[in-house]
Amino acid sequence: MRAQGITPKRLGTTAYAVLGLLSLRDWTTYELAQQMERGIGRMWGASPSMVYEEPKHLVAHGYATVTETPVGRRPRVRYSITKKGRRALADWLANDPAPLTLQFEGLLKVLFSDQGADDANRSLLEAIHTWATEARATAQSRAKGYIDGDYIAGAPLGERAVIVAQTLSFLSELYTLIEGWSAWASQLIDADDATDLATKVFAAIAAGRSPMRVRLVGAGAATSNRSAAPAR
Repeated sequence: MRAQGITPKRLGTTAYAVLGLLSLRDWTTYELAQQMERGIGRMWGASPSMVYEEPKHLVAHGYATVTETPVGRRPRVRYSITKKGRRALADWLANDPAPLTLQFEGLLKVLFSDQGADDANRSLLEAIHTWATEARATAQSRAKGYIDGDYIAGAPLGERAVIVAQTLSFLSELYTLIEGWSAWASQLIDADDATDLATKVFAAIAAGRSPMRVRLVGAGAATSNRSAAPAR
């Protein structure tokens, strides 16, 4: 084991996400970055540079240890969780989670799309729809892989199946929602009496109803929102 000479800092959610991965098995920083991108990154975005730095801070806190294994000219650095790290992870889990903070650049651009080109709104919604469709397909592929036994080596899925199903199902539903919403929102562009229709959307939301059930009529717009939703 080697010390990394870093002053301990206050740990954030990304650090605890890395610590959570270490609770499953030992990882190199490269493997951690891959796993964050493969799964956790869809729940909690973190840049690769952050993922590479956080293990060092976990070591500084005594939550992880680091070992070097000679591999060619450069040693392979591998991190392991400590007992103190497991206690810290348990303490973090015992606290109520922070409220959802949404960072959805596509939605932000839709909000200001009237300041761009004439087709900005339509183009943005199409891009969002494409992303959501691909993300949903990725979730489907991930689920099929789990059925076939493709999970983290050294961390049997059987012991974690329920919580993995909980998180993957949320993501799948989110992608499906965004996919259906972007198709429905695109239909609003061509609907008749757009201003009046927007008022009906506000009324539906105020009444606690789904705005995507507001009847759309116009060139290219369906008479029902149901055609906007992807097949389930």
